[in-house]
Amino acid sequence: MRRIVRWFLVLALSLSIGLQWAVVQGVAWVGMIASYSKEATLTRSLSMTFDGMHPCKWCHAAQQGESTQQEQNSEKRQDKLVLAAPETEPFVFARCVPSGEPDGTWAMVWRPQPPPSPPPKAA
Repeated sequence: MRRIVRWFLVLALSLSIGLQWAVVQGVAWVGMIASYSKEATLTRSLSMTFDGMHPCKWCHAAQQGESTQQEQNSEKRQDKLVLAAPETEPFVFARCVPSGEPDGTWAMVWRPQPPPSPPPKAA
């Protein structure tokens, strides 16, 4: 069971980084070398495969898939939530003080200035 989980994890991580497009491109290159070598020498078929001037349908698919995945990843990076305090509202400080009620509850006292720094020694 652990072996299956490990292989599933490796597969998921490989797909998340776009390794499937490298595999498609590798398969395309092997097929191109095999098909070009039927008509030309091995060195000529290798140069035709890797010169970029003779792409096959699998090369186009791998290139299109990789560019689509990169666009989706860049969109995801831009959609991140930015947590920041609004700059238009002033920062308000608060402190808890006994409310004076007989039940012993506390109340929140709001003030627009920060507490004195350093704190007064009398407190």
